[in-house]
Amino acid sequence: MSEYTGDVTLNGGIETPVRMSGLEDMYVQPDSIDGDLDLRNVEYVFTGVPITPAADVADPVTDITGTLEDGYTEPDGVHGDLAVGTAEDVFIAHGAVDGALSARGPEQVFDAGTSDAPSRDPATYDVTVSGWQQQREVTDPNTGVVLSGCQSTVNVTGATGSVSCYLIGTNNELIVRGNASVEVHIVGRDNRVDLGPYIDVDTAVETGFDNTIDVQPFPADDLIETSEDEAYSAVTFGRAKVTYQSVAEDEDWCRGCGEAADAIIERQQKEAFFILGTPIITYEEGGGSYECEHCAHSAPDTSLTPEERREIF
Repeated sequence: MSEYTGDVTLNGGIETPVRMSGLEDMYVQPDSIDGDLDLRNVEYVFTGVPITPAADVADPVTDITGTLEDGYTEPDGVHGDLAVGTAEDVFIAHGAVDGALSARGPEQVFDAGTSDAPSRDPATYDVTVSGWQQQREVTDPNTGVVLSGCQSTVNVTGATGSVSCYLIGTNNELIVRGNASVEVHIVGRDNRVDLGPYIDVDTAVETGFDNTIDVQPFPADDLIETSEDEAYSAVTFGRAKVTYQSVAEDEDWCRGCGEAADAIIERQQKEAFFILGTPIITYEEGGGSYECEHCAHSAPDTSLTPEERREIF
């Protein structure tokens, strides 16, 4: 029997079968146990792995006890079977256990079944962050991020293409900025994913409760090529027609393409007599042509067509 104090991490250098008793929480990362996992008398189980019939775990060769806090299994961390007893929360990622997973006497199980499989193997992700109150900055990820533990924050910038994110645990925050399609998987509770306005959520799978995925709205100002002030300032003196775009207030759907949208702009035109960029006399003005984040990129020319002018005036 081995006496430990504090957190315990299984990283491949321990004889199996292993038994751990008296943990607070347990975090089981992807590809970390190549045998069975047997949970006994734990409170809550959050799992991306289907619960199976009772695992047949032999008497332990290594028995870990003491004044334990949290337990962690790293990828390729347990070469054999693991038994866990008297823990509070246990978080198990998809693909974490090669063998059987049994949970005997839990208060509640949150089981994703087979639906939580990520599109790419988390073992190929760029970064794995594990522990309590960890802070990490990740720039230009190629594949993805695994965040495992409690009260940790990972800030991802420069995301492009397709990126996967896997959160395992509780009270973690993942912030992603860039221009990318992000696949999100969560096993746990009270986690938050904050995605920037140029991020598309490809797949969002949640096993647990009170997790949130927030996507910031697309900024309407980014669609404006020429503002009203810019259009006016281009005219020094005389009569002129100017075209500009402005944010369409209180619009929930785009009249141009019919899509529900966060950012909607209206193209407008004014014919006036200008002095030093200020319209002194207005002859004609109007608007009515709308664009949003869905259709503006396909029609970047914001000038009004002759047909639009006739419709407006």
